[in-house]
Amino acid sequence: MALQYGFFDSVLNNGSYDRECGAAFFTALLKATFKNGITPGSFMASAGSGLTVNLTAGSGFVDGVFFYDDSASTVTCTSASGTRTDLIVAKLNAAARTVTLEVKAGTTTAASGEVAIATATVTGSAVTAVSNFERINCLITDDSLPAMSFGTAAPSGGTAGENYFWI
Repeated sequence: MALQYGFFDSVLNNGSYDRECGAAFFTALLKATFKNGITPGSFMASAGSGLTVNLTAGSGFVDGVFFYDDSASTVTCTSASGTRTDLIVAKLNAAARTVTLEVKAGTTTAASGEVAIATATVTGSAVTAVSNFERINCLITDDSLPAMSFGTAAPSGGTAGENYFWI
């Protein structure tokens, strides 16, 4: 693959734009910048009535794909004979180009292409308890790198009042 870079505005040239940037480029960018997870305060789950679990609005990342819902939503568990723990996930379907909120009955482990949101305890025909997974800062950080600072104090040879990054 050739070196790819961006972002620049396209220029109309003889009726066609001179560059395009496909989803693969954006996915690679997001995957290099953000880890899988649900952002803080997002998709907070609570037991609804019967077999439903209510989710607040929220956002997250799964395998380089950003997803969000700007309104509350509901997912529905199936009834259990006895007590069962279900997993609520955001699931990427790359072939269909979708991310959906789903219930995985009887499991607490997210598979590849899924991000765990919460678990729901189902007893008979009711959700009796909900436990949210930790929300994270999805931005990739590397603790082995030295801390970077930002400021206006001029380094040796610099001009006072300009902005500088330094390590």
